[in-house]
Amino acid sequence: MERILLIGPYGLGNVLMALPAVQALRETGRYRLELACLLSSTERMCRDVPALGGLFERVHALHAGHGLTALARTAWRLRRERFDYSVVMFPSAKAHYNLASLTLGARVRIGSAFPRQPWWHLNRLNHRRVPVRPELHDCVQNVRLVAAGLGINLPDPTSYVFRRANQDARLVGVHPGCKLEYRFKRWGVARFTEAIRLLGDAHARLRFRVFFGPDERDEREQFERLLAAPPYAALADRIERSVGAPLARLLDELGECGAMISNDSGMMHMAAAQGVRTLGIFGPSDERRTGPFSPQSAVLATDIACRPCALTNDVRARAFHCIHDRQYCLTEIGPEHVLAWFDGAASGRPIPARGPT
Repeated sequence: MERILLIGPYGLGNVLMALPAVQALRETGRYRLELACLLSSTERMCRDVPALGGLFERVHALHAGHGLTALARTAWRLRRERFDYSVVMFPSAKAHYNLASLTLGARVRIGSAFPRQPWWHLNRLNHRRVPVRPELHDCVQNVRLVAAGLGINLPDPTSYVFRRANQDARLVGVHPGCKLEYRFKRWGVARFTEAIRLLGDAHARLRFRVFFGPDERDEREQFERLLAAPPYAALADRIERSVGAPLARLLDELGECGAMISNDSGMMHMAAAQGVRTLGIFGPSDERRTGPFSPQSAVLATDIACRPCALTNDVRARAFHCIHDRQYCLTEIGPEHVLAWFDGAASGRPIPARGPT
C-alpha cells in the first residue's frame, strides 16, 4: 500500500473542501493517508472531530504551536519515513507549503500550477504540477489534483457533507463575521440583524443562534448595541450567542441548526458540510470556487461586472482595494433577499446591481 502525506490545507473551510479528495482516495483501498497540518486550528479540528481525524492514519503538527523543537523533530521524523507521495492540497499556493513538501522528502511531490504564478511561490519544487482551472469548485479541484498527480481516475464530487447532526428546523444559525484579513467579505452586522428581524417577524417560531469567532469582537459589540434598541430589542429572547466555542463543540452547534446564513467563511462550510441548509452571502470572492458545496445550499451574489475580484484566481493578489466608492457587490444584497431564500422564493439568479457595471 502506497503512502501519501497530504500537506495543508489552509484554514478550516479548506479542510472540509479537501474531504471529497481524501474520501475518494480512501475508497480506492490503495493508499495510506497521513496529514501534515501547517496551522494549529486545522490540527485541532482533525484531532478533536473523530469523523475527520478518522480518515487519516496519523495527523501531524507541522507548525510552531507546540514549539520549534517539536516542529523540527516532526519534520525530521516525516522525512526519515520517506513517503511515496506528498500532495500540497489546493489552494495552498504560498512558498512555505511547497518548501515543506520539499523538506519532507517524499519520492514524488505533487502541487498545483496557478495561472501567472510567480516564481517565488516555489511551485516548481514539485515534481508534478497540475494546472488549476479557475471555474471549478475547490472540492472538485482537490479531487482532480490528486487524480492527475497520482495518475488515477476519480469521479468529480457532488457534495462534501461528511456527517449530519440532529437538526432543529426552528433554529437558524447566523455568522456575521469571517477571518479578519478577509473582512472585505463581510456583508455587515446591521444587514444580518435586519435579516434576523424580517425572518423573526415572518416566522414566529424561529429562534436564532448568532456565531462570533475570535476575530469578531467589534461585530459582536455592534450586534449587542443594535439588539438593545428598537426595533430589534423585541427579538432579544429569541437570540442566543455562540462565542469562542472549542472547535468540536462549535461544529456540533452549527450542525444543530436547521438553516445557516453566513458570509463566505469557515463557519459557512462547517454548517454546509453537515447537511445544514446554508446560504452564503458573496461579495468580492468567487462562489464558483468557495461556495457551500451541498445540494441543500445556495449563494446570494450580485451581477456587477467587476466581481469576483479578490483573492480568487490571481495568486499575485496581495490586498483588496475596491475600485468603487463602496462595495456594490455586497451593498446591493438586501435582507429581503435572505427572507426570499428562506421562504423558497429566491430565483437563484444573480441580484441586479444598481452600481457601476
